[in-house]
Amino acid sequence: MRDPEIIAAYAASIAGRLDFDPSLSRRVRQEVEDHLWESMSTRASNGLETAQEATARFGDPQALAAEFATMWLAEQTRKLSAAAVLLVLALLLIMKARLAWYGIAQWTLNAELRTVGLTVGLVDIYAFWLAVTCVVAGWAYLFGYRIAASCAAQCRRFCHVVCLTSVSVLALMVSVTCDVVLTALRLVGRDFSAQALIPLASVAAESALIGVLVLKICSLATRMPRTTALVEPDTLRR
Repeated sequence: MRDPEIIAAYAASIAGRLDFDPSLSRRVRQEVEDHLWESMSTRASNGLETAQEATARFGDPQALAAEFATMWLAEQTRKLSAAAVLLVLALLLIMKARLAWYGIAQWTLNAELRTVGLTVGLVDIYAFWLAVTCVVAGWAYLFGYRIAASCAAQCRRFCHVVCLTSVSVLALMVSVTCDVVLTALRLVGRDFSAQALIPLASVAAESALIGVLVLKICSLATRMPRTTALVEPDTLRR
């Protein structure tokens, strides 16, 4: 095989293992090819280096793919964790604003619904603070220490962070469901008016924000098995 074919095949062998993310695969393939050609050009002054020598010195394709996959998973996990923090803050602001509006508009619960409202409200509060706890724990686990570790250990840590984020989203879904119920209870006995659009729009916004994060988690979860399969599977099972 000629040098261009050897380099192209080597780069393709790495990129093919990363096809769970097409953009990552294309970028890695281009970067590997550019690096190899640059390396061969640099060493040409000290003696011609063949493509086979350059690829052998570059490393094992499986190990390199595992490193790229780990870096990709780290980036995706950081983005997911940051999105979860922003979601919690956004929901907190929306909830506070809705409660303030209830006070201004004097939308109180009917006496016969007050007991139900208090129970649902307690569930709402506990679910929300459970979500906050999981988000903070995931954030601390992700950024709390910078100890060098193998790709397998890092992937395991990122999987744990994704799991904590998923639990926080489930808790937020419970919290938003309670918000919907509480809003419905406040609408009981009232004629529908333009004012009702304000609390309804707020719970719709909460639901939409959670839906976006759920889609992000599902997208990452479907690709994580391919990512972790590139690193030491036996280590990940321990």
